[in-house]
Amino acid sequence: MESCRKSAELRALGKRIIRDKFRWIRDQRIRVGFCYSDAEKKKGKKLTYAECYKVQAIYKPWTPYDFVIVFYEAVTDLLTDQQREILMEHELMHIGIDEAGHLYIEQHDVEEFRPIIDRYGLDWAQID
Repeated sequence: MESCRKSAELRALGKRIIRDKFRWIRDQRIRVGFCYSDAEKKKGKKLTYAECYKVQAIYKPWTPYDFVIVFYEAVTDLLTDQQREILMEHELMHIGIDEAGHLYIEQHDVEEFRPIIDRYGLDWAQID
């Protein structure tokens, strides 16, 4: 059974990236939680490194977050610090807000987000 735990390390990384690249998340007062999961998750044949979840309205009374970013520890432990930072940036790019202020999950424009490809290339997560 999967277990998750809050991560001060991921929180610090996420807050730094929000401050440096996603100031609008802070300015809009969007609350993001960060945790590790011990699950090994796959989508088809591909391992999932991390996911961003929008907290559903029914769970709002039990959590202070609008979104939760989950890093799957079995895979992300193999990443370098730079790869972990890129992965966090990728997951933060999933946070969306429309003109009316409604939050949503931003879908990929390609398998990866274009700004990530432009900055780091498609193979940024390749494990040596």
